[in-house]
Amino acid sequence: MGIQMERAIIIRYGLAAFALIALALAATAPAWGQGAATASGQSSPSNGIGGVGGTGNEPTDVYLTIAVEGMAGRTANFAVMNSVLQGKDGRAVLVKTGAPLTGTYNVTTDMGYVSTVNFMPATTTTDTVKNISVPVAGASAVLGLHDMTILAKEKGYKVMQFGQASFFTPNGSAMAYQLDRPVRVTYDEDRQLIVIDAHPSFTRQLAAVFGTGATFPAGALPVPLSSLMTAKKAALGEKAGYEKPVYVAPPG
Repeated sequence: MGIQMERAIIIRYGLAAFALIALALAATAPAWGQGAATASGQSSPSNGIGGVGGTGNEPTDVYLTIAVEGMAGRTANFAVMNSVLQGKDGRAVLVKTGAPLTGTYNVTTDMGYVSTVNFMPATTTTDTVKNISVPVAGASAVLGLHDMTILAKEKGYKVMQFGQASFFTPNGSAMAYQLDRPVRVTYDEDRQLIVIDAHPSFTRQLAAVFGTGATFPAGALPVPLSSLMTAKKAALGEKAGYEKPVYVAPPG
């Protein structure tokens, strides 16, 4: 397979996973208030993936920087570089993990898997929304997940979903979509694993966004979270209709 063709496959299908990884960090926290809150503008070590806190409520929006790493057959490989979690109270948390979180996404089944092994040692910076910025240097894009809700949770296990997604590209454009059917993400603490259950129609929306394969410059400055929020609000309008998965893997 040629390099250009391989890259096209990564852009069209692999980024379906990236848009879901933002939810991964939110799904790992039992409750924001259970983490040790930090003073505004100050950084603090996290006490674990279950202790990402600081806003006093469950996150409703998450923004992240992602980087394409490659393609192996029908599976895309990616990394989550940084994430910002936003709550309803006007505060946000910048999360920097010990190393990028790595994951894979199968383009045939529309299923993704993300390891949280690299989460520690993580640091968090808590502040008001207007004082938090999203690092973008070297990233393929900034992805936002919105309208997030918890469907089920118990100790070490959580199921969440999001109903909107936004996309911010290196050329400065922004797109945002309302999903006809929310995308679900499950987190298992014992396995240190996040499972992503997406669908082809959502994948195609992502493909339309990441068709250029551009990246933010290595020296790009962080983008203010307030700017991303404004761009998302202005762009939201189009719906991403649901389509059933083309292939469902049999058990065994």
